[in-house]
Amino acid sequence: LRSLRNAGLALFVVDEAHCVSLWGHDFRPDYLFIQEARHELGDPPALAMTATAPPRVRDEIIDYISGTSRSNQGKEIEASKELNLQRPRVMALDIFRNNLHLSALHFHNEEEKLVALLQFVKQTEGSGIIYVNSRHKAESLAFSLREEGVAAEAYHAGLEQRGGVQDRFMSDKTRVVVATIAFGMGIDKSDIRFIVHFHPSRSLAAYYQ
Repeated sequence: LRSLRNAGLALFVVDEAHCVSLWGHDFRPDYLFIQEARHELGDPPALAMTATAPPRVRDEIIDYISGTSRSNQGKEIEASKELNLQRPRVMALDIFRNNLHLSALHFHNEEEKLVALLQFVKQTEGSGIIYVNSRHKAESLAFSLREEGVAAEAYHAGLEQRGGVQDRFMSDKTRVVVATIAFGMGIDKSDIRFIVHFHPSRSLAAYYQ
């Protein structure tokens, strides 16, 4: 921190800012020291960014970035006008994307769901990602797809050569990746046409993330 301050810091950026919140789906205790680190760096202007911040999580992010805390309501009330002026400006964009279609299909059992998935993937052009909740399911679904003639691979944290799977997906050698949530960061592929959640997320925030 001392080295960074000596070098000069024009902007303090916090990515995945929802991790600061006890209400968030991915709370990380180290994020609670963000404001302390910012102070050590000379209190540069701050920018906190997240894709998942419902109102309660957003309020908590604002509290920490502005140096106030809802656990100290009395102290916050006594804060000076100068501190109040330092409350962060919130810029929230609409989550609606007119190029996305969202839908949910209901099935009676896993076997019925698998049959529908295989038919959907074979009928849908372009690349796709299928999310599952276990490494074993990633492997078994990828195998089932390959048996149906679909170029598919599994991706999960237990694989030693995960980079190779992603490279083949990006270069169109693999059309479908069946993955746990370990896959997805940094994917910028123009022909992705479907994302299937074979196992639904446990919360709306986790799904949106």
